[in-house]
Amino acid sequence: MEEKPEGSTGEKTVHEGKLEHEKAHEVKVEHAKAPETKAEKKVRKKVRRARKAKTKVRKTTAKAKEAPARRKHRAKKFISTNIILTLLLIVAVASAAYMYAKLGEKEGETGEGATTTTTIAGVSQYGTAKLDFYVMSQCHYGTQVEDAIKPVLDKLGNSVAFTLNFIASENADGTFSSMHGQAEVDGDMMQLCAAKHYPNKYMAFIVCQNKNARDIQNNWKSCAAENGLDENTLSTCFTGAEGKQLMSASIKASNTASARGSPTMYLNGKAYNGARDSGSFMRALCAVLNNHPECLNLPACSTDDDCTADPTKDGKCVNPNTKDAKCEYTNPVPIDMIVVNSKDCGDSCDTSRILAVTKQLFLGSNVKNVEYSSDEGKQIAEKYGIKILPAYLFDSNVTKSPNYAQVSRALVKVEDKYMINPQAAGSTYNPTLVEIPRKLDLFVMSMCPYGVMAEKNLKEVLDLFGDKINFTLRFIADQSADGSFSSLHGQKEVDEDLRQVCAIKYYPDKYYSYVLCIDENYSNAASIWQDCAQKSGLNASTIKTCSEGSEGKQLLAENIKFGNELGIGSSPTFLINGKKQVGGAMPAETIKQNICNANAGLEGCEKTLSGASTGGAAATGGAC
Repeated sequence: MEEKPEGSTGEKTVHEGKLEHEKAHEVKVEHAKAPETKAEKKVRKKVRRARKAKTKVRKTTAKAKEAPARRKHRAKKFISTNIILTLLLIVAVASAAYMYAKLGEKEGETGEGATTTTTIAGVSQYGTAKLDFYVMSQCHYGTQVEDAIKPVLDKLGNSVAFTLNFIASENADGTFSSMHGQAEVDGDMMQLCAAKHYPNKYMAFIVCQNKNARDIQNNWKSCAAENGLDENTLSTCFTGAEGKQLMSASIKASNTASARGSPTMYLNGKAYNGARDSGSFMRALCAVLNNHPECLNLPACSTDDDCTADPTKDGKCVNPNTKDAKCEYTNPVPIDMIVVNSKDCGDSCDTSRILAVTKQLFLGSNVKNVEYSSDEGKQIAEKYGIKILPAYLFDSNVTKSPNYAQVSRALVKVEDKYMINPQAAGSTYNPTLVEIPRKLDLFVMSMCPYGVMAEKNLKEVLDLFGDKINFTLRFIADQSADGSFSSLHGQKEVDEDLRQVCAIKYYPDKYYSYVLCIDENYSNAASIWQDCAQKSGLNASTIKTCSEGSEGKQLLAENIKFGNELGIGSSPTFLINGKKQVGGAMPAETIKQNICNANAGLEGCEKTLSGASTGGAAATGGAC
């Protein structure tokens, strides 16, 4: 046996194996030099076979040893690749989540007190309802809807795109006028400044002012402090050009919407004529939103208007605006209705609108049409004092209908019937009067804000037509048996009526300037009338002597007689050509249109005046 060197492991190194192979080769060569014997040849073959077998075993063993290592290496490489891909995916998802979170922070901001909503591109995930209010800041009905909508806006947040504009007039000299005088103009402008600079607080500011809307010129400071609005910011806006610009833009928006009465409301571009309480506003807005969380637990009903599930019956809301609210339905009350009309009136006496509303409100109504000129028509007209057509009379069953409350203010009890007020019905035709071409009468109460507005608007019309029309200013009042007078706004209104009828008699060319001067501060007429007389070229002593003596009383008695005979009790009321009555504080353009429609060929009708409507027929305003 061959000895191994000291320290050897007994395993051949690659170098040692190579040397051994070389030695074997040398032996092989040496053997080839001498002829082989059979025995040597046999041994050589055995050695060769053994050597090949040994080499094969060595290679197989090497491969066997190498295979697990290779598989392990491949597995490690596969696992590493998967880990890297997984980490990259996690990073990508986390990055995307972060980006959307940041996007949500920018686009999902909500105002104070608003329900939080998630938005994309500024649109609430629940949809957006567009709500537009047009009001007068000192109008009771306007402040009423402002107060009612405030808590609704707080709940629905940015799901409601709410705008508030004011109904007023912009004068040629850049000043403004409004139904309730300069105090209202100031209130409008201050509230517009609040809305501009404090969009998340201005409604709270307005609601604060509404607690005493008559003091709107003075309470703005305390309301600003109470709701976190800076007094200096508001004052700078109000007294500067910014306030005037905001007011002008607001008036234009109201005119574009043909908003004349306060309030005028639009929901998603359509006129809103529903109830005006918070519950009804909430219900109307929720109807156009998509599952807003504040809309999920609304009471079953807020008013009777919500109870329409059975269109064949009268619906009544029981326990409105509570968790126990429910609609109850009953068979409609049978109501007889008589409509008196004249075939001579034509399109001006169209009854389709009133009848459609009647059928909607009173499902059990039965309508009978009567011609005014017939014997039956004359008897009905005489019994119920009908002077204006069309006339609508309900029997007493109308008071038993659940919808009676909705129209009760428009009904007047006459004998055993309930007649729709002619102004409320839009009735204007007087069959008993003789037509007088180019004649215009205006019936007012001297301290009615709507009458005051009508007088101001009429100034532009009178300037346009001049002596081409015959104009008379008349007053609405009552005279008692003892000769004294009474009027809706008290004795101070009677006193001013007396001064104005005296001005009409003694200064026919100047009295209207006096009237307009009083209109600027009519509630203080008693203290300003002498200054107004002087400014208008009237002798104050003449007016005083007349108005405080018997002459003034006689003039006023004659003045109000015509209106009382016609049954005119609403200020303002226009009487055109002695026959057609038109009520409401109409803008100048609408007054002109009514005059021109009744007087073909009247010079000046081709001109356009203030308040022209962009949406078809011009609207009329309110009345006292």
